[in-house]
Amino acid sequence: MDLKDAAEILDTTTEAVRKRAKRRTLPSTTEENGRLYVRVDGQVDARVDARVDGEARLVERMASEIDHLREQLKEEREANRENRRIIIGLVQRVPELEPTKVSSSEPPESPVMSSGETDKGNGLAGAAGAHTAPLLVTAVLRPPVV
Repeated sequence: MDLKDAAEILDTTTEAVRKRAKRRTLPSTTEENGRLYVRVDGQVDARVDARVDGEARLVERMASEIDHLREQLKEEREANRENRRIIIGLVQRVPELEPTKVSSSEPPESPVMSSGETDKGNGLAGAAGAHTAPLLVTAVLRPPVV
């Protein structure tokens, strides 16, 4: 085989294979075109077999992982479809849930203050166009339940 393949099988560099061939520790032949070919003995066959087995296990493991990821993607897509279905149902109900606007001639309510508080010039009580939500005074004034 050529130097590159031998170096890969021997897990070394092409230069190291070339030097082994020069020292005659690795059987080799030189072609007429000057190309160097080396023979790899039976010891390396075990390495190659182990490497091929390792690669086969890796491919099998990767195929298993791909199958798992495909199944996970399928489940996520199903969950996404269900979420979209729920969202569509909620969006269709939004007009039903919106409060109806009652037009009245009454002015907006003024802010509620506890009995001990007075308007100290913060401008909320008499401010024209001030729209504030009514306070839940009962929750503040009620003693805690023990």
